[in-house]
Amino acid sequence: SGIARDLLSYIKCTTIDGDMPLMQNQDIINIINKPYRGIGRHVIAENEYGFQELLKVYEKSCEVTDNIKNFMFHLKMIGRLDPYGAINYIYYGAGYEDYLKEYAQSNNLNYAELKKNFDTIWRESANYKSIDAWVRYVERQMNVESKAESERGNVNLLTMHASKGLEYKVVFIPDSNQGVIPEARALREYDVDEERRLFFVAMTRAADKLHIYYNKCVMGRKCRKSQFVDEMLNADMYENKRY
Repeated sequence: SGIARDLLSYIKCTTIDGDMPLMQNQDIINIINKPYRGIGRHVIAENEYGFQELLKVYEKSCEVTDNIKNFMFHLKMIGRLDPYGAINYIYYGAGYEDYLKEYAQSNNLNYAELKKNFDTIWRESANYKSIDAWVRYVERQMNVESKAESERGNVNLLTMHASKGLEYKVVFIPDSNQGVIPEARALREYDVDEERRLFFVAMTRAADKLHIYYNKCVMGRKCRKSQFVDEMLNADMYENKRY
C-alpha cells in the first residue's frame, strides 16, 4: 500500500549520506513533504543538493529551514529504534499523522480506514526485531503485489513524480481535480508552478494515447476539474506556460 511504501521510505532514508545529492534517492523525494514542509520537489529533483545545500537555498525562510533541520533530526531518531518504535515515531513524532489526515481530506477518503491500514502495518512490525528484517519483509510483499499486478495485465501504478524519465504507450491520469493537482496546500501557498510542471511530466509520459479524467462529484460533493486541464485545452495559455 501507499502507507507501507511511505513508512519504508522513511526507514530507508535513515541510512543515507546527507551530503550526497538527494535527487539520487527516490525515497527522500517520496517523503520530504509528508507532512508538508515547504520544500519544492523540483528543487531536489533538478539540482544536486545535499541537506546542507538545501538549507542554503531556503536560508531566507526560517520556517522551511527549521522543517529541514527537524526532518534530519527525525531521520536520526528513527534510525535508533526497532521497527515497532520507528513506525510509531514516524506517525506521531515526524508528523505522518498530519499528512495522512490532510491526504484523506484532500482526496475525500475515510481517515479511519487509512489509520486502520497503518495500525495493521504497525502491529505486524512488532514481529521483527531488526529494521533490516522488516525492510526485507515489506519489500518482499511489495514485489509479490507488483508481480501479481503485472500478471493481470502489465499495468503500472505510479506517482507523477516517480514517472519522470519513463514512457508508456498509453497513460491514464485520474483525479485531475482542483485540490488534488494542484493540491489544496499549493493553492493556499500560491505555489502552483511546481504542481503544473509535475502535471506536464505525467502528460508527457504517453507515447501514443493520453487519457485525463476528473470527477464531477465525489460522495455527494461537487468537484472542479483542475485548472491545468483548462490551461491545456486553451492553446494560447498552453503555449505561454512554463512547462
